[in-house]
Amino acid sequence: SNPAHRGQTATIDIIGMPKTSLLTRVQWKDSSGSIVEDSGPVFTEEEAEHIAEFVIPSSAKSGEVYTVQLVVGNHIVASDSLIVHVN
Repeated sequence: SNPAHRGQTATIDIIGMPKTSLLTRVQWKDSSGSIVEDSGPVFTEEEAEHIAEFVIPSSAKSGEVYTVQLVVGNHIVASDSLIVHVN
């Protein structure tokens, strides 16, 4: 019930990131499932939270959904999403 707006920065909170030797990354996807931002390898919760900040694109349309995923190896271990509202 708190939609995002164009130009706003979305942040994430990660609690309990798995400790693993597998590649861990944060990915943002648009409504079509396309990756719009990829953090590259991350090793700590703090690094993941900082590097994964996402600015809502100026081209985003009302009702568009962006999903953030914590990916370990090839597995999504956590996700969340937001919806965009354009005035």
